[in-house]
Amino acid sequence: MALSGVSSENSGGSVSDEEMEQWREIIADSVDFHRVVPGLLRLLDFDGAELWAMDQSCGRIRMCAHNVKDDGVFQYERYSTYYDFARGQGLVGRVFLSGSSEWQPDVSKTDREVFHRFAGAKMHGIKGVAGSRSLVVKY
Repeated sequence: MALSGVSSENSGGSVSDEEMEQWREIIADSVDFHRVVPGLLRLLDFDGAELWAMDQSCGRIRMCAHNVKDDGVFQYERYSTYYDFARGQGLVGRVFLSGSSEWQPDVSKTDREVFHRFAGAKMHGIKGVAGSRSLVVKY
């Protein structure tokens, strides 16, 4: 699946709003998160991604899938499965509620109000986190 203007060598570089919108559409149309995310992680040069969705039974936002590159990030994902969020709560809840994107360059240095999982981020070496509606990617 190729995006116009995006090459596989574009790891860590600047990604235009148009390219990000194309990825959002691909992810939204995808039935297989684990097929789409590895390419997105390579494009952005990130180490992992989380997919969060509203659990209609309790009205909370919960992680429903993740994809990671290494064991350290995997351990953080396991830690994160114990969390759920209300709309507007933490980074996940803020981007879910607003529909806008958010970037935090080093969540291990923030406080709980900005990023509820900051202690786990610090413990597992997670630094930057970007969130967009229900997808959270990190490096």
